[in-house]
Amino acid sequence: MKYFANTSWLFSGKIAQMFIILVVGVLVTRHLGPEKYGLLSYAISFTGLFSILTTLGLNELVIKGLINEASQKEKYLGTAFCLRFFGAIVSMLSIVMFTFLLTIEKDAKILIFVLMGASLFQGFTVIDLFFQSKVLSKYVIWSQLISLTIASICKVVFIILNVQLIYFAIITALQTVITVSGLIFFYLKTGNSFRIWNFDWVLAKSLIKDAFPLMLAGIAVVIYMRIDQVMLKSMVDSIAVGEYAAAVKLSEAWYFIPVAIASSLFPAILNAKKKDQRFYEKRLQQFYTIMVWIAITIALPFSLISEFICNMLFGAEYVHTGKILSIHIWAIVFTFVGVASGRWLIAEGYYKYSFYRTTLGAITNVGLNVLLIPKSAGIGAAWATLISYGASAFLLDIFILRLHGDLKRKILALSPRNIYFIIKNSLRDE
Repeated sequence: MKYFANTSWLFSGKIAQMFIILVVGVLVTRHLGPEKYGLLSYAISFTGLFSILTTLGLNELVIKGLINEASQKEKYLGTAFCLRFFGAIVSMLSIVMFTFLLTIEKDAKILIFVLMGASLFQGFTVIDLFFQSKVLSKYVIWSQLISLTIASICKVVFIILNVQLIYFAIITALQTVITVSGLIFFYLKTGNSFRIWNFDWVLAKSLIKDAFPLMLAGIAVVIYMRIDQVMLKSMVDSIAVGEYAAAVKLSEAWYFIPVAIASSLFPAILNAKKKDQRFYEKRLQQFYTIMVWIAITIALPFSLISEFICNMLFGAEYVHTGKILSIHIWAIVFTFVGVASGRWLIAEGYYKYSFYRTTLGAITNVGLNVLLIPKSAGIGAAWATLISYGASAFLLDIFILRLHGDLKRKILALSPRNIYFIIKNSLRDE
């Protein structure tokens, strides 16, 4: 019941966030038009390429440590905070360096510099990891909803006042600051204190060592999730980025579902592993199956009515957005199963395989973008995304013996009969 309540909080909060994001996002997208919206999306994607240098791939490792070594929470939180703050400095310096090394127009540079300022506050997001480990995601949801509501109101006011594009970048950056402020407030309100946080060099070295393959995997993930918009801007123009980004907004709006489920159930899966291997495997299979069929249930109707949806939401200016969405939306199937599989790799300590999978996906994505974007612009980028996500989720498992069990879980999850029997057996056992 504790995990169910936590998942309910996550879903309720994320659904509310998705609704606000879609409504306000559509207004912003229509107001700015493909060119300006494409420029803003490009700046967000460019800064996003360096986001992994801030998180350092520590999330699941810190959660795992907070669960397995609860008495050492101050050491884990303090060490993770310091590492993330250092990572944020490195991230900002890297962004500045690359903006001057690459040929980037002045307007785009200004937007990038505004957006990167939010990185300095990312260290405090370790509080989010603490609440996840305690199955108290409601505080995270409240923080996110408050910041999103404030940012959304500001964006609507900006639309009415017809302000310059830079103001939309400023409020996007400030949204992170407001979220962090909420996390700090709820952390202190629940009787916790920052004064007892402490940095432990031995733990830091251990986390960095274990997180290194996860960080490399994270770099690969960021590349094949964000590089398409950067490459579209470089190889085509801002309009192509705007059309593509509008479709991606609708497609990626659903990505909160696997993250919400995984964030809530990962502690349960770790606890099952400590108790009984058979129970652990059963929970994993249920996890995979539910993930896959939620994704298919979303992707199928969206792909069939994508052009109608995009014309209604964004208008006639976004000419190719409907076709792009009909392709890109199917990537959520591989995303959902990839999130589930990624948690299994962490539970088993197979960190290096996360790196191998995502690197394969990133290389595939970049290569296909080079081939397809010049011919088909955003539609080509959508096909590159779909194929590369599939390669990342399934291809490597075929060739590595240790991953054959994971491949079997994924195949079983795709069976329509399997979801019925798994849910039935789960309800009977409960």
